[in-house]
Amino acid sequence: MKKFLKCTVVVACTAVFTSQSAFAQDFDTNPTAKIDDAKEDLHFTVGARLMADAAYYNVEESEMKSGMAMTDARIRTSMTFRNWYLYADFDFTKGKFSQKNIFVQYSIDRGENHHTFKGGYYNDPATMANNTSRGSLHFISRAAAANALSPGRELGFSYKFYNRHFFANQGAFAENPYNDQPNGAQGFTLGGRWLYIPRDDSHTSLHIGASARYANTSTGERTAEGEILTTHTLASSVETYVDGNKQFLSCTLPWARHSVYAGIEALYRRPKFFARGEYMLKHIHRKSGKGLPDNTFHGGYVEAGYLLFGNPYRYNRKESVISGLGGKGFELSARYSYLNLKDEGVEGGAMHSATVGGCLAFNRFFQVILEYSYNHIDNSAYPLDKNMHIVQARMMFSF
Repeated sequence: MKKFLKCTVVVACTAVFTSQSAFAQDFDTNPTAKIDDAKEDLHFTVGARLMADAAYYNVEESEMKSGMAMTDARIRTSMTFRNWYLYADFDFTKGKFSQKNIFVQYSIDRGENHHTFKGGYYNDPATMANNTSRGSLHFISRAAAANALSPGRELGFSYKFYNRHFFANQGAFAENPYNDQPNGAQGFTLGGRWLYIPRDDSHTSLHIGASARYANTSTGERTAEGEILTTHTLASSVETYVDGNKQFLSCTLPWARHSVYAGIEALYRRPKFFARGEYMLKHIHRKSGKGLPDNTFHGGYVEAGYLLFGNPYRYNRKESVISGLGGKGFELSARYSYLNLKDEGVEGGAMHSATVGGCLAFNRFFQVILEYSYNHIDNSAYPLDKNMHIVQARMMFSF
């Protein structure tokens, strides 16, 4: 095993450092050390990302574990052949293997009109926040509403179209990427995100739009009566990773059969300023005859950043999101978020959160983030925990 690892490292390092075309970019999802084979029209990349966080939690009654943690450790690679693109992303955080994005896509460009056909395991398109890489977030964590309500990675297929003024990304996905559910045939999901972009140039970017997703849940544990008990869980941490406990914001809904997600969003960018936000709502339909009501939950966020120095903010037209800092720079950021997981018969908690912070990028590879958050918690299971203060920092290296 040691010999194998040694050989792997030697081969990878040799390929990276002997390639005349190897170079690096910023904190986006594209691996940045590049190896080109012009004769075969093949282009390979390899990259890695490391995140280490420290956090101090001040909670009125319950215990949260202040300290430090390795919150992200990934190896990323890709291959491009003509119009074909393969991407794979693997996580080794906490010493355990975890599969992230792995997909293949085929692109067709017709002037200003771009078409992409994609298949594999990746983020459902029905969300702006979750289709923004963690390395490009400008914050340590996504907003609680996005964590709890927005869809994440799924196995399936999608089609995307975009040009100067329109963006449409939609797809169909499976309920379970490994088909290892206890009982039942898999359900399916249909999701999409549709945007109007009135302006996108070097000075200003603006988009408004909507997203939607339908999910059919068919798998679960079999009861003594022979029925399949389907469940749906909504949960989020208090916008932190060092102690990712979701006790304050969590609910599990038995006999959940169908769910409908809807969201609206807006994004505005200038060279030294950006603002964006989403409002999202999720409706859960329970199986009839079980005496349980349907439930609806909602939340949203508004966040902004101001660049004191560095390369201008960029709008990623392919994904319709704000890119990360593009090299040496310093920004200040602020966010307000809200999540409500309380409804008839459900006490999943609610939270208002306000965050201010700053990010210093020393170069294209290394940056640090410092944040302060105030969270107001409303959960009947924790009546003495109303006010929470969090100071946290992150060190990130990415290439």
